[in-house]
Amino acid sequence: MDPNAALEEIRRLVDEAPGFPDELTNVIVGLDEWLSKGGFLPTAWSVLGAVHNLGVVHRNDLDRPRADGTARMTIAQRDALWKLCAGYNVPFREDDYHPVFDLPQGYVAGWVGGQFHRSAKLYVGVSPTGEISS
Repeated sequence: MDPNAALEEIRRLVDEAPGFPDELTNVIVGLDEWLSKGGFLPTAWSVLGAVHNLGVVHRNDLDRPRADGTARMTIAQRDALWKLCAGYNVPFREDDYHPVFDLPQGYVAGWVGGQFHRSAKLYVGVSPTGEISS
């Protein structure tokens, strides 16, 4: 199914269906607004959701170096930063966080939401096990 066509159909049904349950309508509209404004995907719809739920990508593949040779985050770092970004309602992008010379090996650091995001006020370091420091 084409996800764009499905989304259009969902929006049409929510707007036009007189007997559509209010509670379900509120949830659908809220999720649509959240995603349309750049909010993060539900875990089940994300790459990590595919890793955890479908086995599409092996967990070890996410820890291999990037094409440019720099290390990727660990699953624990990625999960911790996704949750932190969600709490601040900013997008999560792995490229916003990098190894830093003055932190222990394996740590990554960066601005929550990215250094150019309008609310980039919190600089964090994350251990390989997902512990966050600011």
